[in-house]
Amino acid sequence: MAVAWFTAPEGEAKVNVVFSADGGENFDTPINISKINPMGRVDIAMVDDSNAIVSWVESEEAGGMLKFVTVNKSGEISEPMVISSDINARRNGFPQMELVNNKLYFAWTKTNEENKKTTIITASVSF
Repeated sequence: MAVAWFTAPEGEAKVNVVFSADGGENFDTPINISKINPMGRVDIAMVDDSNAIVSWVESEEAGGMLKFVTVNKSGEISEPMVISSDINARRNGFPQMELVNNKLYFAWTKTNEENKKTTIITASVSF
């Protein structure tokens, strides 16, 4: 199993992931996957016993980006992939991610600023 979370000790925002080989009785050392302006909204999906996919929202000047990486319990992290660069963490809720067979699905809400209508946005990536 693995757990991912957003934290900001002493104002230093980051996203961490930690693996456990015994169902949560003991955990390995946390692995930091993002120190560049993470805003949170973290999700995780296990690929196998040693690998997980972690997604989070990261701030940028124009708003926010939904990103993900694959992380191995040894600490190896893939290059971040951007799913959307049009995310507003406050209005877009918590993006959800699911791994189904060899496809990674994402869903989040988007609120239209003019008419305040909310739409569900989806994206997928072959994995």
